[in-house]
Amino acid sequence: SGKTFQLKNHSFNNKNILFKELVNIKLEEINIDNIEIVFLDSIDEALRDVSSQSMKQLQDKLTNYIYKCKEINSNIKFVLTCRQLEWNEYFANSIKKIDDKLKIYKILDLEKDQIDSILTYKGIDNSEFWDFISSNYLEFLLKNILITFRIIDNYGIYKNKKINYTEIYIDIIKEYLSVKGDDRD
Repeated sequence: SGKTFQLKNHSFNNKNILFKELVNIKLEEINIDNIEIVFLDSIDEALRDVSSQSMKQLQDKLTNYIYKCKEINSNIKFVLTCRQLEWNEYFANSIKKIDDKLKIYKILDLEKDQIDSILTYKGIDNSEFWDFISSNYLEFLLKNILITFRIIDNYGIYKNKKINYTEIYIDIIKEYLSVKGDDRD
């Protein structure tokens, strides 16, 4: 969905934010000096790879990490990203034990009128855009905000050709995941 890339990028550009993936947390190596916010990502992905740990161990790892960070800095904030099903099933109750004022935010799909507002702001003809989406069978991609913005930002390139979702994904991979510059092999 692109959230990991966005979180890593945001934390890289803000020295008071720490990005951590649940699978890479080591309780004995907590270093949160000058950190105000911790982005905890890949929680649901860790559940899919429970070969070395049980789901209960993952819950314990997550809650222990939060407890230990709070012991070091009681004002530290956490942003946890997780798909709703996994959150409700595995983590919600254990995290609520740490903080009963826990706030849960859900990122909902964009509504058509929200997309129309973005199109208007970007100077794109709404009906032409929706015709393009429909004729290329891309409606399902508009559930993902990153891909929606990618399509809108590249609409000038895409609009005059037949395109499918794999071509859009390939463009995203080329832009965000390809090695560039001196690091290229």
